[in-house]
Amino acid sequence: MTRLQNLNISVKLTLITVAASTVALLCVLVAFVVQDLRLVKRIKAEQVESQLSILTGNLANALVQNDLHTVDYLLKNGTSVHGIIAASVYDRNGGLLSQYPVVAGKLTPLPNPEGFEFSSVNYSRPIIWRGSEVGRLEVEVSYADIELRSVYMGAYSALAFLFALAIAALVAWLVQKIVSQPLLQLHRLSRAVMETGNYSLRAEVRSSDELGQLGEAFNQMLNQIEQRDLMMERQVVQRTRELQKLAEEFRYRALHDTLTGLPNRALLNEEFNRAAAHARRAGKQFAVLLLDLDNFKHINDTYGHEVGDELLKTTANKIRSALRAEDIVCRLGGDEFIVLIESVQNIEHIQTVADGLLQAMQDEFSVANRRVTIGLSIGAAVFPMHGTDLNELKRNADVAMYCAKEAGKNRLAIYDPAMGTANLNKHRLHHELKLALQRRELELYFQPQVNLETNQVAGCEVLVRWHHHKRGLMLPGDFLSFAEESGLLKAIDLLVLREACQQCQTWRLEFGLSVPVSVNIANLHFLAVAEFAQEVSAILRETELPPSMLTIEFSGAALLQDSSAAGELVKALRELGVKVALDGFGASLFAVSHLHEIQLDCIKLDPCLYRGIVQDPDARRMAKGLVAFTRELGMNLVVEGVEQEEQLQVLRSLGCSVAQGFALASPMSHASFLRWVRHFHRANAFNKEFEVG
Repeated sequence: MTRLQNLNISVKLTLITVAASTVALLCVLVAFVVQDLRLVKRIKAEQVESQLSILTGNLANALVQNDLHTVDYLLKNGTSVHGIIAASVYDRNGGLLSQYPVVAGKLTPLPNPEGFEFSSVNYSRPIIWRGSEVGRLEVEVSYADIELRSVYMGAYSALAFLFALAIAALVAWLVQKIVSQPLLQLHRLSRAVMETGNYSLRAEVRSSDELGQLGEAFNQMLNQIEQRDLMMERQVVQRTRELQKLAEEFRYRALHDTLTGLPNRALLNEEFNRAAAHARRAGKQFAVLLLDLDNFKHINDTYGHEVGDELLKTTANKIRSALRAEDIVCRLGGDEFIVLIESVQNIEHIQTVADGLLQAMQDEFSVANRRVTIGLSIGAAVFPMHGTDLNELKRNADVAMYCAKEAGKNRLAIYDPAMGTANLNKHRLHHELKLALQRRELELYFQPQVNLETNQVAGCEVLVRWHHHKRGLMLPGDFLSFAEESGLLKAIDLLVLREACQQCQTWRLEFGLSVPVSVNIANLHFLAVAEFAQEVSAILRETELPPSMLTIEFSGAALLQDSSAAGELVKALRELGVKVALDGFGASLFAVSHLHEIQLDCIKLDPCLYRGIVQDPDARRMAKGLVAFTRELGMNLVVEGVEQEEQLQVLRSLGCSVAQGFALASPMSHASFLRWVRHFHRANAFNKEFEVG
């Protein structure tokens, strides 16, 4: 069966047709021969029966007359027809009366007349006279003629079978040619398409029957495949171009800064390795310049990140235009850039390049319809004098750059090993400040605020101190500016805010003291108003402090930088129930018109507006006017920084309600603050638990 399945279709069609024809012919021939033999046998049997009937009738007359001569005559003449070859007549007792031929063999038993295996057949018939048996006739009939006929019929049938089989084979061959030739053509065509991939080949269609329809369908399929192949080829070409372009874009993005388009750290490493290899071969040196924008963080915090990004783009263009084509400038991140200057002959060469960079930054920048001025601090390190790998050179250039900042900014500093100690101290301080936040080394100090009219504690301002393990107690001015540069100021503000609220709630619950707390926040929180409002809300929920017990203070610079953001933050805090105060009013240029744009609860008066109040009438008139002004606006006035008792007396006489300063009390620790409150309570003869006005 497997071999048959593996044959080609033409052989299969031929074999199937020949086999079917052979079976059909055999069935027809066998049926014809068998039917013919049966017919001949039946005819012969009828002839023999007829002859025997005649013979027994005649013999009956001869036997009745006892005419044996006639019996012999009848037997002799009756055995010459229809294949009767022998006959015998017996009397009623079984005695032999006559036989022909005279010497006859013993008669054999009669075979089955319906069978096919025969050569001769014996017949026995009674001889009847008027209803009585007078004798018996036995004859032997030869079937040689039928056997000979069967032989002839077999030979003729075989010849006819062979002839018909030849015709069937010829027809089968013609059929398979008609049927298999188109299929074979399609097969060859499919193999050619498969081997060459040429879908433009087509099958030759010569008929409209099923095979022709198959060829037409095959051609249509090839046409569709060809069209799809062409379309896919175009798509592949297009996609390949897109992928190549995308790969180029990915490589560009991988090697360039997305904001400024300058090379990034990855490309810097490649360029450095190339420059280092060239310098080693040629015995030359090159410089690594680290550039940092002065006061960029202040501009970014003041005007927002969009302005900061535009400033970085403009700065990148100015730096690139100030360098030679062979110099490489990369952006490291933030506001830091690095420049590779090849073939440096001496220090003067580095100074010349740095002067060009500094000169390019002298003019004002127009960024987002704002005029800003930016400086540039440059630190330089030389290969191989100050290092032979990029990290070492960057680290030393970074040390030099910080020295340039400490020396007044907007200048160049070339690395010297002596600079390492100062830079190490700065990094150590940064690390120690981070640890101080984790170890809670920052301590809250409290400076009381006293109501001058009722002589009650109106609240306290919360300040922060750092108990450094080596430097001792550090004031905010010693570390907050550095915390702002290092990005830790936000975390410090939130820490102070949380602990101040917790402490205020502890006073209420454990000591029965309702002393509101005021916490000063940095202007950077105005860049994320919603986030800071959520932080304050979370702290109030965490500490369960009533919002009215908390006052948030911010400086007037925030209003000048972005009054809309300040207004949003004030609105969000007041919606929480928190009070808002403007700190340092009068310390810097400030437009009073901004006050009507936002709803403040309190204004804190800076000492510069009343410092000469004791001797100067003009100062007194100004202070009196400010008191009236804040009352008209519905705001409380807190005079901060009061250092003299005489100032307190004048301020009280002018109607100032709340004062804060060393004349009343200096900032103190929690325990000292509680003792001061008790002492102040006793000194003013209050014998009951007091509440703040």
